[in-house]
Amino acid sequence: MPSDTDSDVPASTVAEVESLMSFQTTVPPPRQRLLAVPNCPGRRTTSITTTSHTVVRTERKAVRVVGMMFAAFVACWTSFFVVNFVMGVCHSCHVDERVFKSFLWLGYTSSCVNPVIYTTFNRAFKRTFVRILTCHACRS
Repeated sequence: MPSDTDSDVPASTVAEVESLMSFQTTVPPPRQRLLAVPNCPGRRTTSITTTSHTVVRTERKAVRVVGMMFAAFVACWTSFFVVNFVMGVCHSCHVDERVFKSFLWLGYTSSCVNPVIYTTFNRAFKRTFVRILTCHACRS
C-alpha cells in the first residue's frame, strides 16, 4: 500500500498549498462601520455600510456635475443649431451675420463653462485649478 510520501507531488508544494489554504481561512473580512437608518413607522430598520453610502454620494455628485455640463452645453449651442437649421431649410429667411456669429461664440463659451462647473462641484479640482491660475505650482 502506498504511503503519503510516495505521491508524485513534492512535499514542498503540498506544504505551500496547505499554508495558502490556511491563510485564506484565517484572513478576517474587512471591517465596515454600520450607519443606522432611522426607523420609519411601518418599516423595518435597515443598515447601510459606510462604503456603500460614500459610493452612492460620489455617484450622485458625478451625475450632478455631468448633468450640469450637459445642460450648459445644450444652453450654449441650441441657439446656434436652431439658426443654422433655419438657414438650411428656409432659403428666403435671412439671419444677420452678427447674430449668427454671436450664437457661434455663445457655443464656443460652452468650453469655458466646463472648468467653472468643475470648480463649483469638486473641491480637489477647485484647489488645483486655483493653484495653477495663481502660479502657486510654479513657485513650489
